[in-house]
Amino acid sequence: MAVGLGQEGENALVFLGTGSLSYGEVLEALSLAALTGAQVCFVVSWYQGEGPFAAQLPVEPAALAQSLGLASVVVDGRDAVAVKNAVTGSLPRLVQANLRGRARSEEHPSELQSPCN
Repeated sequence: MAVGLGQEGENALVFLGTGSLSYGEVLEALSLAALTGAQVCFVVSWYQGEGPFAAQLPVEPAALAQSLGLASVVVDGRDAVAVKNAVTGSLPRLVQANLRGRARSEEHPSELQSPCN
């Protein structure tokens, strides 16, 4: 996870994968952002309850963020304009970027190779 420190008036943008929401440190960061009003936007790639981490997090990230007192918005993660607009809102907030298809960890290794090889 990325952390922005020490620059007054600067914002931080944090990108998280679906699996990271099962770690206590991430939940603590979300909670602290809500409590302190930190100028941070968390963007979560969410495979809509599919993938290897689905059983570990039975609630969507936006609902989790709201339960911690953090503003949240849900967008189509494949729509770059929607994601850009979502991250430019008031802070702190969480953007749930919904994705379709298989999570990267479920793809066949040959599908992960660069086409330049």
